[in-house]
Amino acid sequence: MIPGFAGAALTPDDLLDGKKPGRSVVIYDDDHYCMANAMAVDHAHQGHQVHIVSSMPTLAGWLGNTLEYPRMIAELLEAGVTMYPNTAATAWQDGTLRIRRADTGADMSPIEADSLLSVTIRLPRLDVHEQLSQAGVTQRVIGDAGVGVGVPPV
Repeated sequence: MIPGFAGAALTPDDLLDGKKPGRSVVIYDDDHYCMANAMAVDHAHQGHQVHIVSSMPTLAGWLGNTLEYPRMIAELLEAGVTMYPNTAATAWQDGTLRIRRADTGADMSPIEADSLLSVTIRLPRLDVHEQLSQAGVTQRVIGDAGVGVGVPPV
């Protein structure tokens, strides 16, 4: 848990539920796929000043496997998003994200923003699976829906 995130950071679900970030937003990407960069471009196109931070050496590194990486970086650049790869968040306080290099631990200049958006792992919800099982309905959990909660993936 990063100090200051609890209760302060918006999530993609919050935005889908209608919550609005301030004029400037820093997005902390701990998902490393496409959600954070898609949200960064979208918010930049809406007129927000956007910073995207990832502890990985490259932003959305998984997109290198799908051949989408060059297009995604070009989109971020064209939208004017400020990018911070290889950067770990250490704390959020009073509109400031404290950061350091993820590889060396060297402190970096903090990022000031009106809002913090945290894109991280999404935990599975197995309540439908459990209700169906209790009702005797034959079904199975697929993909990563049950990873880490005792349901073997299929």
